[in-house]
Amino acid sequence: TAHLKALESAYHRQGWRVKIFTETAVGPEDGHAKLYRDGDELEGDRWYRKNQHPTSLSASTTRDLKLGYTNVTQADLASFITKYIFPRVIPPPKFPDSTPPAVILKLDVEGSEYSILPKMERTGALCEIDMVFIEYHNKTDMKLLHSLHKTLTRKIKTTENCKVSLVNGDDETYGPISKH
Repeated sequence: TAHLKALESAYHRQGWRVKIFTETAVGPEDGHAKLYRDGDELEGDRWYRKNQHPTSLSASTTRDLKLGYTNVTQADLASFITKYIFPRVIPPPKFPDSTPPAVILKLDVEGSEYSILPKMERTGALCEIDMVFIEYHNKTDMKLLHSLHKTLTRKIKTTENCKVSLVNGDDETYGPISKH
């Protein structure tokens, strides 16, 4: 939390309008969620970083269950976008050649993308975003992944004034990003 607050302050010093919600998860509805400590965080493990605690919405191993969980507030992402992003007032550009500001969403929600993205599409919230970087989970069920992607792509293309671009990218690898 302290690191995220410091990051938020650094963005503010640059003049950016940024709000980082700590100890908050997003989902398809408002409520609460349990974030389980991920067993990969143990010292010596591949993804270990001191004072960083990877989490997941499910405990996939007995070791994860023993590490415990944290209760966090869960915000309905589609409703949040509808309430705060739709009605925003974009200031005029400072220079004639300036590009307008963009709304970019990084979505790494440990499997909840399969319920969040369809709701965002149904409510129109998805089309208010310029670009969504998505880390898809449950890649073992490729049929589900392809079905979601195909459905979203078709609906985006047939929705008037829908400007969103979906980008598949796993942020932990820092590897190439493929645009879909």
